[in-house]
Amino acid sequence: MWASSLQRLLCVGILSLLVGACTATKEEHRLFDEATYKQIVERQKAGLAIDEEPPAKLPEMGEGEYERLGDSYFQQGNFPVALLQYNKALEADPGRVLVRFKLGLVFLKQRQFDAASTQFQEMLKLDPKSALAYEGIGQAQLLMGRDHNAEQALRQAIALDPKRWQAHNLLGVFYDRQKQYRQAIAEFQTALELEASESALYNNLGMAYYLDGQYEAAVDAFQRSLLARSSQPKVYNNLGLAYGKLGRYDEALEAFKKATDESQAYNNLGVVYFGSGKPHQAVACFEKAIELSPRYYKTAVENLRLAQRALANQSSLNGKPGEDGARACP
Repeated sequence: MWASSLQRLLCVGILSLLVGACTATKEEHRLFDEATYKQIVERQKAGLAIDEEPPAKLPEMGEGEYERLGDSYFQQGNFPVALLQYNKALEADPGRVLVRFKLGLVFLKQRQFDAASTQFQEMLKLDPKSALAYEGIGQAQLLMGRDHNAEQALRQAIALDPKRWQAHNLLGVFYDRQKQYRQAIAEFQTALELEASESALYNNLGMAYYLDGQYEAAVDAFQRSLLARSSQPKVYNNLGLAYGKLGRYDEALEAFKKATDESQAYNNLGVVYFGSGKPHQAVACFEKAIELSPRYYKTAVENLRLAQRALANQSSLNGKPGEDGARACP
C-alpha cells in the first residue's frame, strides 16, 4: 500500500506522507507507477510524523540557587550550562529527586539516552513510586527505539499518576509507531483533556487522524494546533497534506507556502498530486517549483523526471497522450 510509505512524508521534522486523493479514480490508481512513487517518497522524507521528543516542561522551578539557575538555562536552550548547574545542585544534595529528573531531560535533549536512563533509574531508588521516573524511562526507551520497554514504563507512570499528560502523549507515540492509530488518538485526546493549551498535542492528534484516514478530523486538529499559537512549519505542512487528501489543492498550496518557500511549496504540492495518481498536474507543479527556485532545485528536477516517466507510462497504457485538459497547478 502506498499509504504505508507515505506516513512520514513531507514533515519538517514530519513528515512529517499517498495513495490516491479523494478525486482520483480507480483507473488512475491502476495506472499509477507504485515503484516510481516510492522513489519520490523515500527522497522526500524529512523526519517523523509525530514528535518523538515532545517539548520538555520542567515540573516546577527549583528552590535552590543551582537548581533555579539550571531551570533558567534549560528554558533558554543552553543545555550544557543547565547540566553543570543541576550537577552542582546534586553535589549539594544527592537526594533531590526533581533535580535528577531535570538532569535526565537535559541528557535527552543532548541525545545521551543511556545517561538519561541512569538518572531516571536513580530516581526510582530514591522514590520507587515516582511517575516522573517511569515517564522519563519511557521517553528514553522510545528515543532508543525500544518501544515495548517504553510501553511498560509509560503504563506504570500513568498507573501511578493518571494526570501526567506527557506520559499519555508518549504512549500515543508508541501506538502510532505500532500503527494502532485509534489507540493513539485516544491517548492524545486524554493528554489534551489534561493540557488543552499544548499545541504539539493537537499536531500529534492530527497526524493520528491523518494516518487513520480521518482527514477532516486531521484538518481540524492541525488548525487547532495553529490556533494554540503553534508556528511550526511542520504543522502547516501537515495541514497541507490533509487538504491534499481531501482534494482541496488550493488550500494545500497555501498551507505549504506557510511552511516553506514558494518553490518548495509547489514541489510539495507536486508530490501530493503524484501520490493522488495525477502525474499530469504533478509535472506542472514540479516545473513551477523549478521556475521559482532561486538556485538549481535538484529535488524538484528529479521529481519532475519521475513524474514525466509515470505520465508517459500512463499515456502508453491509455493509448492516448496524457490526461485530458490543460496542465493545472494552482
